[in-house]
Amino acid sequence: MKLKIGNDTMERIRCRVRFDFPGFRKPGRFIFGGRDTFEVAEEKRQNQVENWQNVPLQGVEIEHIEQKETYSVFDEELGEEVAYAPVELIVNADSPEEIVPFIMREEYRKIELYHPESIDFNKPGIERFFSRINEELNYRLSFVKKNTDS
Repeated sequence: MKLKIGNDTMERIRCRVRFDFPGFRKPGRFIFGGRDTFEVAEEKRQNQVENWQNVPLQGVEIEHIEQKETYSVFDEELGEEVAYAPVELIVNADSPEEIVPFIMREEYRKIELYHPESIDFNKPGIERFFSRINEELNYRLSFVKKNTDS
């Protein structure tokens, strides 16, 4: 399928994107209520998967969502085990700019492009792409700043 963007004709982008949602140990209050890293990671992943399933994204179609087996790794910096709950999405997007919010996430691990084999940017196309990266970066930075000020 080819889409017309301005004077340009561009094919839809189809790719697989992998995210690994981390889970850090949350101690409970008093004796009860502590949650292990696997529970925390899987809950984070489930919340995001439900969001992707229920909230439409302009210019993006999520074709398939596959939740992978949760695993743990010892984090030497933290000195403890951290669980990761992976999920892979197959995404169809109208343009490269629509993929930017996915790859700017902290949980992003890798992307595999299925279609098209190559993307040629003209001057206005690369300017739109860089502008979208800047918008997403500023959005993420303002979100972090807002959370640290609270």
